[in-house]
Amino acid sequence: MSKINMTDEQFNVISEKFATRCHTGLGPFTVMLAIVSKADPTPAAIIANGTGSLINTGPGQFLVTNSHVYEEFQARRAASPDIMLVMSGADGRPFRDISQNHCVRGRDKDLDLAVLDIPVPLVVELGKMFSTWGSWPPRRPEKGMPVVVYGYPGQGRVPLGNSLGVRPNVIGRYVVSVSDRHFVLANPDNDAVIRTPDGVAPLTSLGGMSGSAVYVLTSDGQMFLCGFMYESSNSMDIICVTYADHIRSDGTIPCRDNSAGNPDG
Repeated sequence: MSKINMTDEQFNVISEKFATRCHTGLGPFTVMLAIVSKADPTPAAIIANGTGSLINTGPGQFLVTNSHVYEEFQARRAASPDIMLVMSGADGRPFRDISQNHCVRGRDKDLDLAVLDIPVPLVVELGKMFSTWGSWPPRRPEKGMPVVVYGYPGQGRVPLGNSLGVRPNVIGRYVVSVSDRHFVLANPDNDAVIRTPDGVAPLTSLGGMSGSAVYVLTSDGQMFLCGFMYESSNSMDIICVTYADHIRSDGTIPCRDNSAGNPDG
């Protein structure tokens, strides 16, 4: 979101309203994925977290995250069978262990995508839902388009006794370059912001937002899914996004000559 031709007060009011709209409209489709140990499953003992995005392609309903997020879970579980992958719910509901309650539909290390099948009743029980986009695959963004990144940074984790407070963040950026593999977001005029919840310190890292869905903002105020964040610069100025259309409607990912294909699919 741009501050051009607005006072700070006007911009703060508008950005707060927009953040609220994002939390209401995009929050139900977004989950935190956390790696914990059965030996200490308390919120304060989370080893790492990423973000998962729930999508409905028509033929299937899937949980999408980055391949590197899923790979970290696999590596830690291979070293210790006590490691669990847990998923957040809505309204402070307890995280649920999905370590054994999923299968990999598609995965590609080069594109940094992992598509998981998880039980639909579990998603409903957690108060979440799958986003539906009319047709699949969604169209790709073009250079210059404004976009929103929505996900759960690690710095937003707040232990609350035996539960965990998770604070999502809204990031506004612009598409500055596109390629066949991915597209890049930046803030060329240095006037976009990261909207953090009131009373929360500004982020110093986007760690944990890997897997966050990225949405284009259209001229009529609508949003459409275009990709999933997988990397950012240390300064948080540059964000790399893998295209949503790399994923087929059945959740698989076509093999590429320079990719790992679907090793777990």
